[in-house]
Amino acid sequence: MRTTKRKFRVTTGLIAIWLVLAIMLHFWQIGTSQRDERAFALQQTEHRAGQLAVAVAEHIAVFTQAVDFVLLELRREYGMQDAHFRETVTLLLKSFPEGTIVQFSVANANGDLTYSNLGLAQAVSLRDREHFTAHLDGADRLFISKPVLGRVSKKWSIQFSRQVLRNGRFAGVIVVSVAPEYLSKILALLDLGPTDNASLFHSDGAYLARDRRFSEVIGKSVPASRPFLAADAPARGVFRAAAYADDTDRIFGWARVPGTPLVTNVGLDVNLARGPMEQQFRQAWINAGAFALGLVALGGTILVLVLRLGQRQQALAASEARFRELTELSADWYWEQDDQFRFTFRSMDFRGNAMTPQDALGKTRWEAEGFDLSEAQRAEHKAALEAHQPFYGFEFWRRHADGRRMYVSVSGRPIFSAEGAFIGYRGVSSDITQR
Repeated sequence: MRTTKRKFRVTTGLIAIWLVLAIMLHFWQIGTSQRDERAFALQQTEHRAGQLAVAVAEHIAVFTQAVDFVLLELRREYGMQDAHFRETVTLLLKSFPEGTIVQFSVANANGDLTYSNLGLAQAVSLRDREHFTAHLDGADRLFISKPVLGRVSKKWSIQFSRQVLRNGRFAGVIVVSVAPEYLSKILALLDLGPTDNASLFHSDGAYLARDRRFSEVIGKSVPASRPFLAADAPARGVFRAAAYADDTDRIFGWARVPGTPLVTNVGLDVNLARGPMEQQFRQAWINAGAFALGLVALGGTILVLVLRLGQRQQALAASEARFRELTELSADWYWEQDDQFRFTFRSMDFRGNAMTPQDALGKTRWEAEGFDLSEAQRAEHKAALEAHQPFYGFEFWRRHADGRRMYVSVSGRPIFSAEGAFIGYRGVSSDITQR
């Protein structure tokens, strides 16, 4: 009884441990899988942001080259014939989409504006403008300014300028003023989500264009801590940060426009990129919770079954103990045999004597030493056993180790499993020597 109770406690403890470990393993697998998927999704987002930034940089580079070509053409035509120059300006204006160019203008060596396709109602000086002073060093290069408010156009524009030379000496600058809105339209061509964005920056961090709501950031700059603003920053890269304009957590890809101070930036909303995946993750945790509850319910059912089985085993053990006690009280010995009629158990009498010798275990009654059976007895008894028939009062004698004879009477019944299969015999023996 104590062994049965101990086994039941061990079994319930093992089931409880199995339940806890199974639930913990399931949750760990889900957490690990989701962590890996998030990392992979982040890598994919970084890759996409970098690719989009490069694609935008290529578009901006083509546009920049087109504007520089115009500057070179205007510079070549300027000063020859005013009528021809104006005709060239008109043709070049038509070569750009409407709204792209705010103004064509020329300033002399003193910075005074000498020509504007918008007309000059009064004297205008560019002497203090960066797109004029940048050319005073004599270097012949394309200069691109930050957005400035035009003194003639009264509009925000980005100045693309080159110096004008006469006889090898600085004679002024020629300027094409580009509308930031047009550059913003180029950025808007990207297939971005509602909370993603694309921006064009000057090398000092000033906004030049943005795919949406540019008016909110015009004249502003991003923090100098942005990695693409570093002096040793590579031509392209990615980083993660809260957006300057709306504080949204984004993965940013950047790419420099070759030969210019321009940097494209594409920011992909991390939460937007992971949105569908996070919904699946939440459902996975709900399913995991349901699975855990199912395991707990299954474990509870198993525990109830084990409890009932334990109670039945205890009852069976108690019944068997009572059976053996009653059997041993009604006879001198109790014994059991397997399906090959070999002894598997023998009891002791109240004096401690065994009917079946210890060396008889594993042997049949006719094989065991000390059992005296005639050929007729052996054949009759064996036939009854093989027919799986009960037998009563089968008498024979056996010899003790000291040479004494003891006569015994044996009775037995066949044992069958729950499926009806024969599994052996059990029975009792009595000492009938006195009789």
